[in-house]
Amino acid sequence: MRFKRSLIAGAALAVALAAGAIAQSITLDNVTGNECWNVGQGPGGPGGFLCLNTVRNSMAEVTSIPSGSTTLGVSTYANLADGGNLLITSQPVATVTLTAPANPVADGAIIGICNVTGSAFATTNIALVANTGQTLNTAFSVNNLGATTCAAYQFKRSTTTWYRIQ
Repeated sequence: MRFKRSLIAGAALAVALAAGAIAQSITLDNVTGNECWNVGQGPGGPGGFLCLNTVRNSMAEVTSIPSGSTTLGVSTYANLADGGNLLITSQPVATVTLTAPANPVADGAIIGICNVTGSAFATTNIALVANTGQTLNTAFSVNNLGATTCAAYQFKRSTTTWYRIQ
């Protein structure tokens, strides 16, 4: 009788463990590139964020149809705080003024404004302006951003200047 109870108890335990193993949550083995970690130099020291797109030598991107005035690195464009590409998927209907990300920007950060459509933006004025305490070495204001082209700027932290590289 004791053997029978032990056998039933063991079987019940085995079923419970098997059910627990089968019911494990599913996790993604894929990353978006927007995952970030808080990094620093110890308690009270300077810190910042390290994002996966930097680790894997890629760039952040935001797909959008901007309108009006907006600042890269804020709200919808938060992923572009340390550089990346704004992929414009359709011709904006109004004038667009983009402000570069606010300081501190990582040295060497690149921001791009890209027309990813198959036709040129013929009537929309798109401008990039520097944020407070920054300068652009070459102004960017364009009425005709060609099909599948980008305008890119790279940040030099020692001079707080965005340099046009493309």
